[in-house]
Amino acid sequence: MSDLFDVTHSEFVKNILPLYQGPQVTIRLVPSNTEYKVPKPLICKDSSYFAAMFESEFIEGQTKTVDMKEIEDVVSPRSMEALLQWLWHRRVRFDNKPGDQISAAIELCRLADMCNIKGLGAEMALSIKNVLIANRDADLK
Repeated sequence: MSDLFDVTHSEFVKNILPLYQGPQVTIRLVPSNTEYKVPKPLICKDSSYFAAMFESEFIEGQTKTVDMKEIEDVVSPRSMEALLQWLWHRRVRFDNKPGDQISAAIELCRLADMCNIKGLGAEMALSIKNVLIANRDADLK
């Protein structure tokens, strides 16, 4: 998908706006039971993982719900919320101190890899690089 800020209004209406419409699916993180309702076209466009679930005859496709087991440093409310922000805006902004921003970016990359989300790794690598440059004299522990 193109950068939301670099498309013309007609390209936006034709190619991007439909991603925000349509049926919604529910992603539930277990055991916290944190739930996210997401437009199915948006979550499936850049993820073969979610597309296989929600665009198939699997139970997730029928119920439009998936329970994802939380995995330390991979699947968490923090990483899922960052992933959803990236899917919606093609940008992620972490609101932690520099060391936490780096660990959040790495966790997001792990989730993106697990869900086969394309294009996110390079963005997070640049984000980590910028945090390191901006805080080169700081102790990031």
